[in-house]
Amino acid sequence: MSAPSLVLGGEAAPSPVSRASAADAWDDRRGQAFVAFIVLAWMLAPIAGFRAVLILLTVAGFAAAIAGIWRPAIGLHGIAILCVLDAGARVFIFTGGLLRYNTFNYWLVIALFLFTPVVLRMRSVHFRLHLALVLLLVCELLMSDGLADGLEHALNASAGLAVTIYFVRGARRPGIWYWIGVQSAVLAALGGLAFQVYKTSLPPINPNAWSAFGVTALFAICLAFPSAAGRPKGQPLLLGLAAADLLWVFLSGSRGNTLIALCCAVYLLVATRGVGRRVIGLGMAFLVAMAIWTTFPVVRENAFARVAKLTDEQRSLSNRTSGRSDLVRGAWIVFVQHPFGVGTGGFPTAWRELSAQDPTIEYGRGIERAAHSAWMKLLAENGVPGFLMLAAYVLSFAVAGMRRRVVHLRRLGLLVTIALATAFLTTEFQSKGLWFLAGGATVLLHAPLQMAERARAVRSGRVR
Repeated sequence: MSAPSLVLGGEAAPSPVSRASAADAWDDRRGQAFVAFIVLAWMLAPIAGFRAVLILLTVAGFAAAIAGIWRPAIGLHGIAILCVLDAGARVFIFTGGLLRYNTFNYWLVIALFLFTPVVLRMRSVHFRLHLALVLLLVCELLMSDGLADGLEHALNASAGLAVTIYFVRGARRPGIWYWIGVQSAVLAALGGLAFQVYKTSLPPINPNAWSAFGVTALFAICLAFPSAAGRPKGQPLLLGLAAADLLWVFLSGSRGNTLIALCCAVYLLVATRGVGRRVIGLGMAFLVAMAIWTTFPVVRENAFARVAKLTDEQRSLSNRTSGRSDLVRGAWIVFVQHPFGVGTGGFPTAWRELSAQDPTIEYGRGIERAAHSAWMKLLAENGVPGFLMLAAYVLSFAVAGMRRRVVHLRRLGLLVTIALATAFLTTEFQSKGLWFLAGGATVLLHAPLQMAERARAVRSGRVR
């Protein structure tokens, strides 16, 4: 005899299976709606222009992120849009007036305070190390000569905490992860195409900043890839979109982000299930890559020229690295002189004084310059404590992955550690794509533990 059904008002209550199926169907419809909106928006570019479409998508992202206060899954879709568009929006939209450079940061900090109860319940080692690093940055503002730069640095770091909380609240089912990946990949693939077509009418943008557009999408694809395994065309579709995003990153000429993008590509190929899917995915990726490769020959040659610059022995080391080697040496000298740092935001001032006195420095002599490396910035500004705390945070993902029995979580933990360690060699904390990857990985690596903890709480009667 079958178990008696629960009856409410004379009708059988929906079973857990039917509720789950309805939720999955709703996740698919919502994801498809976001993707359709993005496609339609980019189709308006020939009429409205690139910047107008970028504004439309950014406004939609903020609207969805704000709606996430009440609808967490919608909020995560909005945060994904904003993280992908962040680099372009800071250059082409948030240029002054009411639209300030840190507008997205401000919202994330506001959201962090709104979600304080969730923050207090967080138990993952990644989140706690991240929070400790932010508190250290804030405390060492008191000893800094560069308060404005230090505040922005701390703001960028604290914004990453809010991105993690959006994942904690919104990424409850595999379908959400899958559509976040598809949405981000389509957004960057079509956006990269639109940028190449209309970039002559746009203000110049640093290649390292623009390449973050495609890299963030690749991060979203990597986070979504395991959830696509149950969909017949899911992984091949993501591989094809990843090929487009990878090509846009390479064509930007950013050497550091190209290396990170290649790491993502290796992860995706290894994680693809089945020979058939791998062949189909590689075939789609090849066709997409060839289409982009042959369409933009001038951009391709410029990208090769930037890569070849690294091996040009006729140039000085400072020139080949765009001044980064001088900045690394300068940060090391500052650290040797101040083992516990000069305070959060103090490096530009210390660099100006140091470079003015050192005749061997070629880059930015006597001028305040950013460190362009989170590793060296923390070493110079926050000394040994800051450097070790960042190292512990970056390594924590690989360690957590190795402790999981699921293979794809081990690969993901290793990917996150490699991506963060590599990216922080050439960038600071402003990239929302890096926090997007770290936030998603924090949830995925600890979801099994959280589910087990909740199951124990339900059995003990502490929660329903």
